[in-house]
Amino acid sequence: MGLLTASFTHLEVFVKETPVPYLFLLCAEGLTTLIAQKEREGFLKGVSICRGAPAISHLFFADDSFLFARANMADCMVLKDILDTYERASGQHVNFQKSAVCFSKNVHRGDQLMLAQFMGIPCVDHHSQYLGLPMVLDKKKGASFNHLKEWLWKKLQTWKGKLLSGAGKEILIKVVAQAIPIYTMSCFLLPKYVCEDLNKLVAQFWWNSSTENKKIHWMAWDRLCAPKEEGGWALEICTLLI
Repeated sequence: MGLLTASFTHLEVFVKETPVPYLFLLCAEGLTTLIAQKEREGFLKGVSICRGAPAISHLFFADDSFLFARANMADCMVLKDILDTYERASGQHVNFQKSAVCFSKNVHRGDQLMLAQFMGIPCVDHHSQYLGLPMVLDKKKGASFNHLKEWLWKKLQTWKGKLLSGAGKEILIKVVAQAIPIYTMSCFLLPKYVCEDLNKLVAQFWWNSSTENKKIHWMAWDRLCAPKEEGGWALEICTLLI
């Protein structure tokens, strides 16, 4: 026999029964609408990466948000108003201690500190990495991808301590080593010399060679990297993916 309970609204039932990922999408859609409205009204302007490119005002990934605006008090006030409205409507709150604001090098340091203080967000020069990838590439791009060589070197050092046949090495190279740069290459075009360094490490592993103890390479690496249909072993790390 049922019992009388307090009345409930359709919204409460919807929220309780809706999967969490879908709720994230609804909240992101609401925030996007607020930002787009301010853009249409001319109160907010995004950032263009080059002349003729569309202005980007925001990027969302999972529960992370990237907001882009001009470095002036007017845009900061608009952003703060958007976030306040979003918090009241969704019930979510922005964790400003875990947030950060970055400025262009052309913005005066005093203006940076003033705007960051107004927003209540720590000011940083630049983020080193996001999801394992560099946020900003330096002029020397190779330095931004040193982590690929470090990961590969550590894997190869672990394998070198084991007695492996040619077939075993081939499996490790194709299953593990060749997969290491794929995630990075889905976002960045790796410099050619970075790919060459990765291939050198794999070649040393294949021939049981090292910088101190060089071994004879009985076949040119280019031939080993050729497709099997052409008589090779398809051992190349990343050049073929570019």
